[in-house]
Amino acid sequence: MPTYAEKTYRGGFYNNKKKSGADDRVYTAKDIRKPYDTIYSDGVLPAADGTAGDTLKVTKTGGMGIAVGVGNAKLGGAWFENSAAYNITLDTAGSAARYDCVIIRNDDSEDVREPTIYIKSLSAIPTVNNLTRAGDVYEICVAYVRVPAFATAITDEDIIDTREDGALCNVMSGV
Repeated sequence: MPTYAEKTYRGGFYNNKKKSGADDRVYTAKDIRKPYDTIYSDGVLPAADGTAGDTLKVTKTGGMGIAVGVGNAKLGGAWFENSAAYNITLDTAGSAARYDCVIIRNDDSEDVREPTIYIKSLSAIPTVNNLTRAGDVYEICVAYVRVPAFATAITDEDIIDTREDGALCNVMSGV
């Protein structure tokens, strides 16, 4: 009869069985997401033509206001859906120019476990090194806004779309 090493594999998902009155299977959200990670890359859901289209597009709303558009994304294995324009008012500019990154963040930490949209202000053009993609946190930057010194309003030219940038965001693709 063969001798087997300690089990190094696992599969799923199967219905629970009761053993001595207890469930024999416990699945986490990460377990449920894992198969999708082998099929789809992280990023914004593509439009029909394969581009980012209007998915989660950042636009100006007036003054220092911007809006993140409707759309879906996959980040860190989790899905994200924005069902209506999400409005953000950026801080007015000081004496130094800055770059406000529009970040969508998935945080699987036990005390958080939800996505957020927030602004990360930098003194230079953002790079992938400005994003957190370790442990329970995965961030994408859908756009950044150049905020000139002493600015009181954002122009269309100040918004740099990064949704199709494979390092900062990405457009989802499948195998």
